[in-house]
Amino acid sequence: MSIQNIIRKIPNYANDIKANFYELFSQEIEGLSKSQLLGIALSVSYALKHEQLLNAIRNEAKVVLDDSYFDAAKSAVAIMGLNNTYYGFLEMISDDEITNMPIGLHMSVLREPGIDKLDYEMYLLAVSIINNCKYCTIFHKNILIKKGVQKPAIRSVARIAAVLKGVAAVLETEGLRTYEFVLRGENF
Repeated sequence: MSIQNIIRKIPNYANDIKANFYELFSQEIEGLSKSQLLGIALSVSYALKHEQLLNAIRNEAKVVLDDSYFDAAKSAVAIMGLNNTYYGFLEMISDDEITNMPIGLHMSVLREPGIDKLDYEMYLLAVSIINNCKYCTIFHKNILIKKGVQKPAIRSVARIAAVLKGVAAVLETEGLRTYEFVLRGENF
């Protein structure tokens, strides 16, 4: 599966999704290098758990990224699955006593992700966006700003997440089995 194959699979009702997806991989993305784009896209694809999309992104990424970036993308999904759930819980309960208790969760990968820490922060932000965790999205956005990342680059991370989520939704919709609707009579 390739990016071009995915583009061909997107039907006319989703032309906006198709155009956005095409643009992600055919032109420069503001504030991001090609390797950052692919690492973020890889992280998002793993988070979305969509095999066709993941295979297309993986095929593109393996030309530019080595195995350490694939491992980092997977670890970003794993650790943000943990963090997005925990910090989402804290936000939901609004209980200062529980919020101030020690977290008690292992998170050493955040200190040593195995790739450039700035790139890894972008992966963490993208996965937090996909997982709809407000706390972690704000937290990782702020870290990126402190590290000197410009806001257009941060917007680009969100754009990648949004476009890939849209593509996955279209592909899932197209994969659904359809049944013809047949009227069964008045008693039914």
